[in-house]
Amino acid sequence: MNKSQLLLSLIQDYISHSEIYCNALVTHYQLKNPILMEWRSLNNLNKKGQLPDGTAYSLHGVGCYFEKGNFKIDIDFGPDGRHDGFDMNRLYLFSQNYLSTYDEINQDKDEFSNVFNQLIDGQIIFNPKWLPSKHLYYLSDSNSIN
Repeated sequence: MNKSQLLLSLIQDYISHSEIYCNALVTHYQLKNPILMEWRSLNNLNKKGQLPDGTAYSLHGVGCYFEKGNFKIDIDFGPDGRHDGFDMNRLYLFSQNYLSTYDEINQDKDEFSNVFNQLIDGQIIFNPKWLPSKHLYYLSDSNSIN
């Protein structure tokens, strides 16, 4: 597997975990609206808390940080509660959860950045500059994990 394919695999892992943790938060609190709306507009969600499985969460700005044991993931939300967006820094931090799996790309942040830029240049990922998180990238339709 080349480094671009490895980073694409990491992105898919990140999106999958984002889905798992956000769904757990929505299910536990029986949220009827996007997480960000429930917290910021409706005040129906505490800024910090713990899910039944021991996962701690902390809402921040336009996102949520989850931590369970040594596992960590930081998510920023896109429009309408989307949580499949990512940026280079969030992916790099997420890759630290899987040092042996992604060791070819997560040891050197400059190399990680170069591979991330290759995915942009290859139109595998794109940045639509959607609010509320204009910095997030998304998989192009042909690379969707759905």
